[in-house]
Amino acid sequence: MNVSAHRRPRWIAAAVIAAVAAIAIAALFLRKTSDPGQETAEALGVSPFELLAASIDEDFPQPPSRWAFEFPADQGAHDAYRTEWWYLSGTLSGGSDGGVPTLGVQWLLMRIGLRAEDRANAPDDAERTAAGPEPSTLAAAEPVERSAWSTSQIYAALFSISAPTGSGLRADGKVSRGALGLAGATAPPVRVWIEDWRLAELEQNTEEAGAAPPFALHLDAEGLELDLELRNAKPPITAGNLAGGAQAAPFQFYTQPRLEAQGTLGADGQRIDVDGVFSLEHAWGELPLPGGPVGNDRFSLHLDDGSELILLRTHRRRAGGERTASTTGLLIDPAGAAVPLADDDVALEPIEHWTSPRTGTRYPIRWNLRVPSRNMEMTLTPTAANHEGDTWLPFWAGPVRIEGTAAGSGFVQLNGYAEQ
Repeated sequence: MNVSAHRRPRWIAAAVIAAVAAIAIAALFLRKTSDPGQETAEALGVSPFELLAASIDEDFPQPPSRWAFEFPADQGAHDAYRTEWWYLSGTLSGGSDGGVPTLGVQWLLMRIGLRAEDRANAPDDAERTAAGPEPSTLAAAEPVERSAWSTSQIYAALFSISAPTGSGLRADGKVSRGALGLAGATAPPVRVWIEDWRLAELEQNTEEAGAAPPFALHLDAEGLELDLELRNAKPPITAGNLAGGAQAAPFQFYTQPRLEAQGTLGADGQRIDVDGVFSLEHAWGELPLPGGPVGNDRFSLHLDDGSELILLRTHRRRAGGERTASTTGLLIDPAGAAVPLADDDVALEPIEHWTSPRTGTRYPIRWNLRVPSRNMEMTLTPTAANHEGDTWLPFWAGPVRIEGTAAGSGFVQLNGYAEQ
């Protein structure tokens, strides 16, 4: 379904903020590895920030303002555009004895285009057909032998999952070329992967033609191995044009707000049956480089009545130390109808903080959330406080309990907090 045109510009602005958050997360990938086929940013000699900066002068196009979404085709890569990302987050529970706490899971895969196609100097098809190749250009038209490693696409990924023991967070990252099958995204059939981390379309016989397909997910990190089947409980939600269509959006995106998950988690030589609920977001186009003292908090909340709240809280530190914050997002009802939420629709206030003993970073981890127009008032409480990511740029990611006028579970990801 499409988000209604009412206040669509505000929601697209929120999506731009989400893209900035994804780029910031991409900076977490500077991790060493002993696998020569798996390239970290250190192995490549640059970080994702530097890759984006290196291509800033390239003439990449922006997506058309009116995009006719097609599924599953649009679930693959859109290589003509500068950047793209797939972001999956949610919660899992399980264990035959009920001893496994609620686990929070996130997976981000980001594609970075290094070179744009030379559109300005290329003759159109009619000119080539009418004139034919000139003798002086025949040699240049012959194919040039290129290395199989050559590519204009770099992929970077992050995976984090709560430790099944209830203590801490397991996290890992990868960077790889979009060549030799090391990383990529294709559709149909849908396959999104980097090395052995993959989201792949399941064979289906009963799904509606043209609908987003179910997936098989495989991820691993620090002795944990996760295998899930993800099936749509609601159709994708797309956000296309600005109101009136007068201005092109910097990128296009869609979200699959509720994916029902079922599978196994391997830990300590055992396989544990798990199930839960996830959201998937996919965006492509012109994502701005982050700059200044700006951070972003992401909330993917799944309510027991079948509704979802997907929120972006942007916080800034201004001159003199003043902090400001604003929140935007989407409210999706049980039938799948989406309503964009502006900052004056949502009150999201931190009421408890946790300070990392490792980095000294102080994170807001317990929240009051109100949506007055819907008579919603909730408290979001983390299942555990110590969920900081083990990277040079700290982040907090974990599951929360939702209590109040609505109940449920959710996943929260926080970044951009300066060390205290």
